[in-house]
Amino acid sequence: MVINAAIALALIVITLIGTELGYLFYLKRELQKSADLAALAGAQSIAPASCASATSAAIANAAQNLPSGFQLTAADVICGRWDPDPAKPVLPKHFSPGTQPFNSVLVSMRRTPPLLLPQIPGNAGRQITVEALAAMADPSAAFSVGSRLLRVSGDSTLGALLKAIGLNLDNTVVAGYEGLANVKITPGGLLCQLGTCAASDITVAGLNALLDTSVSLGQLLDAVVKAGSRGDLVGANATLVSAIKAKLNVDQLNVKLGSLTSTPSLFTLINTPGASSALDAQINALDLIQAAVGVATGSRSIDIPGLNVSLLGLANVTAKAGLVEPPSIAIGTKGITAYTAQVRTFIHVKTSGVLSNLLKINLPIALDLVAAKGTLQELCKPDLLSASGEQQAQISVDGAILKGCIGKISNSAGTQDCSLSTGDARYQACFDSLIFSKKDACEQNLSSLELINVLGLLKTTTSAPIKALPIEQPTMVTLGVGQTATVGNDLAIGTTVTNLVSTIANLLLGSKPSNGAPSSSDVTTLATQIWNDSGKSLADGGAGCTADTTACRAKRLSNAKLQIENNAAQSGLLSGLLNGIGDLLGAVGGLVGGDGCSYTGLLGSTSNQGCIDLLKGTLNKSSGSGSGSVVSNALAVLTGLLQPLLDAIGKSVLTPLLQSLLGIHLGEIDVKLHSLRCNDAQLVY
Repeated sequence: MVINAAIALALIVITLIGTELGYLFYLKRELQKSADLAALAGAQSIAPASCASATSAAIANAAQNLPSGFQLTAADVICGRWDPDPAKPVLPKHFSPGTQPFNSVLVSMRRTPPLLLPQIPGNAGRQITVEALAAMADPSAAFSVGSRLLRVSGDSTLGALLKAIGLNLDNTVVAGYEGLANVKITPGGLLCQLGTCAASDITVAGLNALLDTSVSLGQLLDAVVKAGSRGDLVGANATLVSAIKAKLNVDQLNVKLGSLTSTPSLFTLINTPGASSALDAQINALDLIQAAVGVATGSRSIDIPGLNVSLLGLANVTAKAGLVEPPSIAIGTKGITAYTAQVRTFIHVKTSGVLSNLLKINLPIALDLVAAKGTLQELCKPDLLSASGEQQAQISVDGAILKGCIGKISNSAGTQDCSLSTGDARYQACFDSLIFSKKDACEQNLSSLELINVLGLLKTTTSAPIKALPIEQPTMVTLGVGQTATVGNDLAIGTTVTNLVSTIANLLLGSKPSNGAPSSSDVTTLATQIWNDSGKSLADGGAGCTADTTACRAKRLSNAKLQIENNAAQSGLLSGLLNGIGDLLGAVGGLVGGDGCSYTGLLGSTSNQGCIDLLKGTLNKSSGSGSGSVVSNALAVLTGLLQPLLDAIGKSVLTPLLQSLLGIHLGEIDVKLHSLRCNDAQLVY
């Protein structure tokens, strides 16, 4: 019986000890959970220079969660600075107690629990110790800036540029492309899909270094749809990649994810205090794709077939476009910036045909569309709360919707000339590096060029900047997560085109003619051209006949007179009547020899050459100018041809470019806030 009783008693003691151990483990777990919650509550309420609110919040939270008989005191709550930067001295838990500005709360509890068997040796005075460290992540945001960059319809500077060359991103992959409009991607998830998951303790410097790499556009597009849990769209995006490569005629498109320098990249330099907030930022997948296409195709020129035209038979226009600054997505705290997709269009107007030896125009026009940036100014402030109590961020937008220049864009030494390169490939590479490699080429690499030369008597050798649709001063917008604001002005494109043409006209027509007269051969060429033009159809402004008859020549001579009068008047070089214009319509018709063109007289004969000689007689004369001096009639006529040519540039080139082709309607810039982190605390120990 004694043995049985001893065995039973031993079993009872073992059971009680096991029960007590289980109770202690349970109690420690409950205390740890309560400490974790108290630390988080304290961190969410912490002030940079005061621990009072954090302590009160931690104690209040613990009172709701601690087991009965336990309570948290002010002595258990310590505020300090948590900084995991490995470059700084390593402290226990990376925590510096009492160091300001506070960003973390340490809750440390040491308590004596009630015991079932306090008499067991070693059980007396047993204590349970728990610690929890929670840190407040500094407020951060992710946003993008673009000209209609965020619209699924493709009504964007970048989207319209690609449409202009036949690549419509809206319809290329119907399900995949539009299906990504509402898919959210995190940089952390994107990196993992690319095979380089970021470590949980990675620093901001380490994250920027990890992003400082390039991947193919195909890899990135597939990673985006996988990270957005849309793996079924991977195959569809292969079609998108193939279409981009085919249209842009490149073998491989690479995308720089991030940059430690100023190299164009998908993400600008991240400046959050902790890497976790950047890794978890929510970004629209559609924006990522369009920005990636912009980065991949940057500094490559693309022909715009619709603008390669002939104007009035006097000049040829060629046009190329390309991205000189791709759109970027910014992630970080106050001061981070994001840029629009800055599209440069290079238009070259050069005279052609018979008159090109008399009227020489070499007009290079560079237009940068939507050159703007957004800067994060404030976030997570009480005065930024919306009416419904949601946190918001404030972003300033600055820049110009349209800017550019007229003149020669050269290298820094002003010596590079792409025409010296042999072969189409070498010329294209030179052209791309010269015109499309610098976002500020008009500011830093603009030099003078002979823009116009009329008979060697009227020359314009200069250059000029162009700035239209400017944002006169930074515009501030306040946004909540997912919201988009549009800034700009109400200046219509028609007014902008008029201003551009006016700038060009002032350059070309603003010079005063030098003294002198054109050569006889120049006047002969001009007179012949005017006579030939006079026989064009009525629809083209001619007399509508070319027959070798007196009646037809009379009609043509009347038409030639109108051409000379109108062009001379448009030149702005003359005042009053054109000297000698009356001779063209019978002022000498009563003479015995006739006029040699449309009137035979008694002894003379008529011919086309006689008409040309009659025109030469008028063109060889000089008339009074507005300054009181005399100007060659031939010079005035040729200069007058510039006005309809400039009007044609505005109507046939600039208006389609700005309004129809590239979708710049009223100079609108969109700013979108993708994510915002305020009062975001996390357990770090």
